Amino acid sequence: MPAVCGRTFLAEKGTIMARCIGFPGLRGEVSRCDVVKSGVGTVSAHIHNAKRGSHCGTWAGWFTCLPQFAVALLIGFSAPPAACGPTGVKETAVTSGTVSVATLSPEQCDPSLADELTVFHETVAPRGVRFEPGGLPVLVEIAPLQLSVRASRYRAEIAAQGYELDISTTCVTVRGATDAAVFNGLMTLARMIGPDLEMPAARIRDWPDLPVRMIMVDPARQNENFDYYRRVISTAARYGINAVLVHLTDDQTACLYQPDYPELMHPHAWTRDDIRGLVEFARRYHVDLIPEIESFGHSRMFTRRADFREILHQNRGTTNTESWMGTDEAGYTNVLCPASEKAYEYLDKMYEAAAAAFDHPVIHLGFDEVDMTSCTRCEMAFPGITRDEWFRRHMVRCREIAAKHGRQAAFWGDMLIQSPAILDGLPTSGTTIYDWHYLPAVPSAPARMFSGRGFEVIASPALVCAPHMVLPDSHDYENIRNFAAIASELDLRGLNTTIWIPTRYMSDALWPGIAYAGAQAWGGSVLDEEQFAIAAARDLFGIADGAAFARAWAGLAAVAGHRDEFFLCAWSDDVGLKKAREASLGTRAALAEKRASLAEIRRSLSELGGGVSWNRTEWRCIERTAGIFDYLLRHFEAASDADFPSSGTLAELDRGCVAIIGWIEEDWQRNRYADDPNLAGIYLPHHHLLHQFRLMNRFHEVLLNRPK
Repeated sequence: MPAVCGRTFLAEKGTIMARCIGFPGLRGEVSRCDVVKSGVGTVSAHIHNAKRGSHCGTWAGWFTCLPQFAVALLIGFSAPPAACGPTGVKETAVTSGTVSVATLSPEQCDPSLADELTVFHETVAPRGVRFEPGGLPVLVEIAPLQLSVRASRYRAEIAAQGYELDISTTCVTVRGATDAAVFNGLMTLARMIGPDLEMPAARIRDWPDLPVRMIMVDPARQNENFDYYRRVISTAARYGINAVLVHLTDDQTACLYQPDYPELMHPHAWTRDDIRGLVEFARRYHVDLIPEIESFGHSRMFTRRADFREILHQNRGTTNTESWMGTDEAGYTNVLCPASEKAYEYLDKMYEAAAAAFDHPVIHLGFDEVDMTSCTRCEMAFPGITRDEWFRRHMVRCREIAAKHGRQAAFWGDMLIQSPAILDGLPTSGTTIYDWHYLPAVPSAPARMFSGRGFEVIASPALVCAPHMVLPDSHDYENIRNFAAIASELDLRGLNTTIWIPTRYMSDALWPGIAYAGAQAWGGSVLDEEQFAIAAARDLFGIADGAAFARAWAGLAAVAGHRDEFFLCAWSDDVGLKKAREASLGTRAALAEKRASLAEIRRSLSELGGGVSWNRTEWRCIERTAGIFDYLLRHFEAASDADFPSSGTLAELDRGCVAIIGWIEEDWQRNRYADDPNLAGIYLPHHHLLHQFRLMNRFHEVLLNRPK
């Protein structure tokens, strides 16, 4: 079959039948897209790359070939219906006709599927879909399917989640071998419903690339309210996510309530009842919640306890207090000491609390970024052993404590990559390694090594991680894309897209990124990213012009800066102002170009905003995020003005800063807790968007009151 932009199309009676085969390998600048007619109603488009780079904008390569692709669609067959078809699915036959879903009449063939239909109803009713007798019948049934699932050790699990979706003018039918499979089909149907309440008639057969598809949330660094977490679960599930890893403890707080450790608890730490309610909500969406308790490093919060010296590992002053591993207490690092029985008592109680509240068979035990310094207490308790053996002994003991509470263990893999000998003698059965790498160029050797030694492996990219601020950038999306490909290639158990330190961004700005993570985990092998962005715009916001949104979103990903760039722009004292002034010399032309690009993005988002049909608050947050980027560039540019700080320029900047503070506070009030002590930036202030803008505002006032 001929290929059009990496997907296979065959014209049939004026319509399109398609079997998506993905679009691997396109990176960098596309120099040419040749359209070739190769038979009646059949076309081929050959894409040529002038150069391949290690990094590109998220969807930049697609935009270059879109005009030629549009020409291709006009050769030899009629254009597809205006209604939105499926994206990122394995097999699709788009048949003749357009189907109205304005009124549906759900009819279950199996009583066990009542919950799935209810969730579908709750998902699409806000879009104006009515559920009434006499509407278009929606039939759901459990039935075995023969799917062309790739060879995999997880083939049975993958096939059990696959579905068949048949959309016609007389009825919609969803079939699958399990209730989860039927749910996945219903969520595909939900994503296809746009503001016109129409979709093309089609027959879809689809299944995931990977059996486990998860995201990670980080309440330990910044707890968010349960309404927000419910929206995360429901949105992620619509894009194929079936698990959420919950990072419950870290240096800052513990968000799993345990009454014996009040000094560590967040004011809104999750109680057993809280968790059971969220677990039940997630179960309706076929999403598992997996708890994580940091069990070695990332334990600085113990310095708030009077007995911390009996719990934390000593470092003899060798660890920088400003590092991830340091503490403010000389001689102690942020590591739970393996020679401390008090540390194991704490872990036992936390594992017990996790096992009592979460019903998943695994507890993630952390073990990342551990400061393996010398400790007098450990040397006395374990004389003569190597660092690797010291580390492994603690892993095994923590694993045994988890087993005592009926749970298997998972670990982060970074320390095991540094010292593979730690793995010698570590039981493989019931042990999962989360292999995390956050750069675009993802190495496959570590995952191959873990898998080759018999461990289950979860690939772990990041949507948000250090050093990113405000919004994920194109590096993050490339990281997710490349790791998803490695996970499929190496037949890993799953993909876990991490979202670290929520204070770096406004929570409602991440929905397209969460959708992208789910789409890559489910069907990255066949994902047309430009078409995905168009479809996501319709699904998330009810926008008809999804292509304009795709361009704007890719543009934002291209301008999103890292923390060093952010702080150059967000100067908040005399030292920062001086650095910004020095860095801005000779950059006016580049700044003007970037600001012009942002102005176009903001104009496009503003125009699209008039067509937003639902989730208007979330849309406004995206528009405001673009405004934050524009403000930061203006703030940076002002530092290079010869007469700065002139009262007029500075006063204007300060008014803009105050407005942005209001935006971030509004997002905080919606998604977090008004009485959270971290509203004041007491934890990780250099990763705290609101705190940084407040510092800027204070410095503006200092400058405005400073004698000229």
